[in-house]
This record gives sequence, structure tokens and C-alpha cells, in this order.
Amino acid sequence: MVYVCPNTGRGEDECGIASEGCTFGASGVGTPHGSADRSRATANSGPTTQRAQFDTTISQQLLFARLAGFFAILAILLVATGLYGTLVYRVNNRTVEIGVRMAVGAQRAQVVWMVLRDSLVLTAIGAGIGVPFALLTGKALASVLYGLKPTDVTSMTIALAGVALVGIGASVIPASRAAGIDPLTALREE
Repeated sequence: MVYVCPNTGRGEDECGIASEGCTFGASGVGTPHGSADRSRATANSGPTTQRAQFDTTISQQLLFARLAGFFAILAILLVATGLYGTLVYRVNNRTVEIGVRMAVGAQRAQVVWMVLRDSLVLTAIGAGIGVPFALLTGKALASVLYGLKPTDVTSMTIALAGVALVGIGASVIPASRAAGIDPLTALREE
């Protein structure tokens, strides 16, 4: 005689909820315990497609993935906004210095590179602080990383490249403003 769980359709050894009060019925002769209730519930709810069963099965993982994506986009926006504000503040404080550099003969490309270099230094400092925390968080979340290891080099490299791109993107406007500073106007402000 084989015991089959009416909730999961698996044997007693395979049923993960046996210790949580699952009652088992014998399959073979007669009607297994609980199968009439299950067939009645299935008949009342209508047929289910394989796609609907699949969607029900992974709905929690999809919700987690969507929330993670939303918070990732929010984090990117916050990083870009913070870095943009920091660079605008630094460029405004260095207006006279930039004007003097341009009056002495600095090219616009050199001024742009100066601002971009500041941005990349700030980004590198943030990445240097963030990577160890990401590795620790990855180990803590290893059970929900599907198909990835917490120390996946490719994913970490792509993430760092994304952070660098966000840093460069956030510094484009302050760099172009710094390159457009008129040396005479900047020197008069002093």
C-alpha cells in the first residue's frame, strides 16, 4: 500500500508538509482519503492551464525580482542625483580657479577632463566602499540568487561598469558648464 498526500500528490517521504498536519490516504483500492474533496475543488474552479500553474508557482519570485528591479532603478537615480549635486557644488566653488586656468591657456577639453576626473574619483571611492558590502550582502542573499554565485565576477564587473556610466552621465552637465565659463566673468567675481 502506498501513501499519497492529497495536497501535493507525492508520497509520504516526498511530502514537505507532512509534519505540518497533512493527512495521508491510501491509493489503490477504493477512493484515497481527501481525493473526492480535491476533485470537487478542481471541478468548481475550472480547468487550469500549464501556464497558469507556472505563473502561480513563480509568482513570489517574480514579485521579488520586480521589487529588486524597482529599487535598483531608484538607487541609480539617487546616485546620479547626489553625484550631480556634488559636482555642481564643486564646480560653482571652483569657478574662479577654472576661469584662471582658462585665462592662462587651459583648453576646454582639459577643464572637462578635470570635472570628469573628480566624478570618477568620487565614483571609485563609492565603489571601493560598496563592493565589500555587496559581497557580504550577496552571501546573505545566496538563497534567492537564481543561477548566480554571490561572488560572480561577471555580474560584479557589469555592476561596476554601470556605476561608472552613471557617474560619467551625471557629470556631463557640470563638465559642460565648467568648460563654458568665461574667464573674464570668472575673474571679475573674485
